[in-house]
Amino acid sequence: HLLNVLDSRNHKISSTGVAIVWQMTSSPQASAQLINNGFVKKLLQVNADPSVPNSTRQYAANALEAMASNPDLLLAMKSMAGNSNNINTGDDVVIERMLIRMINENDYELMEYGCKSLARLAMNRRHNVILRLGGIKSLLRVCKISAFPDFNAANEDDDDNPFNNDNAMELYQQKALHMALLALRNLSVFIDHQQVIAKLGLNLLLTIGVLVKRDPYVKENINAILHNLSKNPKNRTTI
Repeated sequence: HLLNVLDSRNHKISSTGVAIVWQMTSSPQASAQLINNGFVKKLLQVNADPSVPNSTRQYAANALEAMASNPDLLLAMKSMAGNSNNINTGDDVVIERMLIRMINENDYELMEYGCKSLARLAMNRRHNVILRLGGIKSLLRVCKISAFPDFNAANEDDDDNPFNNDNAMELYQQKALHMALLALRNLSVFIDHQQVIAKLGLNLLLTIGVLVKRDPYVKENINAILHNLSKNPKNRTTI
């Protein structure tokens, strides 16, 4: 019955159902039962559906991330994900694919969520998966459209703080930039990632650092990324 609740066209009902599933994932035993009963594919469908409220989509992502935090359950999730939403059942990158898809959407709230989770994954053995799936390019895209929403702001706008924290959307925009930079900072400590970041994003990061002057979080993370890139001799000429 709970699986049917997630299919409800009433967003309040489906959101409540997803929230219940998320709470159930605190138990490994309950998580295993959810996986065996087809909830992975359903949660991925909920998360990928643009007609579903962002809060519900994030609940679904939370539930999937909670299940995937257990290595044994992650292997089970691989076989139960199905072929929906470009999920490849031949590997264990269900979560990374979901998060990268979220940050590739034009929604700052979802970008913030996805970048924050990728920043956490970048600090463990999953960092190579992010690189392999093109996550660095997607993170740099978030930086670009968060700092310069019209793509021409770097040439037209002399305001050194493009964010107005009284506006909810612009607050998500700022948080998306912060989390994308944090993820890139975490990835930039690994040699394999440094050259990709330098090649694809050095000019962008320098531009953001110059134009977004009054945001200490932006300045701190960009300086840390540049410091990490400079440690790699192959990047020093570029920098």
